[in-house]
Amino acid sequence: MLAMMPLLAFRTFRPRNLTLTFHGSEILRLHANPLARVMTRRLIAHAERVSVLTGYTEKILLERFPEAATKVFRTPGALRAGFGSRAAEGRAPSEGRRLVVLTVGRLHPRKGQLDTLEALRALPSELRARVEYRLVGTASRPGYERRLREAAAQADFPVVFLGDVSDGNLESIYAAADIFALTSIDHGHSVEGFGLVYLEASAHGLPVVAHRVGGVPEAVEDEVTGLLVAPHRRAELTGAFARLLEDKALRERLGAAGPEWARRHTWEHSARLLFGTTEEAALSLGE
Repeated sequence: MLAMMPLLAFRTFRPRNLTLTFHGSEILRLHANPLARVMTRRLIAHAERVSVLTGYTEKILLERFPEAATKVFRTPGALRAGFGSRAAEGRAPSEGRRLVVLTVGRLHPRKGQLDTLEALRALPSELRARVEYRLVGTASRPGYERRLREAAAQADFPVVFLGDVSDGNLESIYAAADIFALTSIDHGHSVEGFGLVYLEASAHGLPVVAHRVGGVPEAVEDEVTGLLVAPHRRAELTGAFARLLEDKALRERLGAAGPEWARRHTWEHSARLLFGTTEEAALSLGE
């Protein structure tokens, strides 16, 4: 979008059918910059459609760029084709081994890995003896990774930094986990507009622990596919992990609801919402 702005300014960019897509954080950043704010308004004025992933994204867009109101379409994100097809592979019976809590996401304060790690460290000793924490992703801020590794060194349970992994290996890592956690928080102009990794985890039958922020409640159904906790409530977050670690039936119930929930999100449905009619969108969901 930023690359289109100079072209628009010099009148060298006049598409006949312009569709814009907003995910979340860029709305706040564009609005905060006076020049970018003006250019974004011009782009919206020229757009035929404006796509957003969630009701949350729509809300912050219309608060800052109300001129998009007559053009906005809510088009939820979806998994790439075939992702999650190996969901049944790799998960060993939970008896006699540590339960694996997994986070997938860049190592960044907004992704909340430190919140997850500290919540796990606050578990009772008998639960800490039953848990292992694995993190997929690399640092966009070295200082944050250093803090994470320092906290990990003080933990009395395994904390494994897996770095970047291929899609094939990522599927195996999901399949070998027991609980998925991504406890995102708002961080300046960086917000969680949706979070496709929540759908990835659900597709692999993992119960999810997350913060109730941004568009996350539209990616995780509280008490159905996961447990949502208000941000900055360390004791409550620790309690959510304790519930899942202690209650195998709860893990299985939330995990079992995940694949069907993930399958309801398809790019075909999103395309129908954006370019088709309301009736066509309903038909794509089998309603």
